[in-house]
Amino acid sequence: MKWTETTASDCRYGDVAEEIWGDWDILWEKSENNYQGSVAFVARKGGRYCCFEYDYGSCTGCDYWEDKCSTYSEIEQDMRDSAEWFDDLGVFLKFCDMKMEPGYGEDRKTIGYYVRTAL
Repeated sequence: MKWTETTASDCRYGDVAEEIWGDWDILWEKSENNYQGSVAFVARKGGRYCCFEYDYGSCTGCDYWEDKCSTYSEIEQDMRDSAEWFDDLGVFLKFCDMKMEPGYGEDRKTIGYYVRTAL
């Protein structure tokens, strides 16, 4: 799916993330768009892959970037620096296999399961 089709695009700082991943294919996403929320996704562009996640709040007490009085460009750089980047599909899939889909019970699957389905 395209960035504009994700829940993440409507979340706080979604416009900043769009500057980085706006033209990438989103292979998997798990985001919550509320006054406080979380964003997690896996993206692909050409032979490059990326995993990124962040939480956000509605005030300085619960939002890391707002608490730091971060500028737009500082947030964008922090996103780039804290994302996991891969140029090798095999290494990327091993990484995804270590990350679990949020949920309960024995039916939890790795993010790698969903990524393989999307490839």
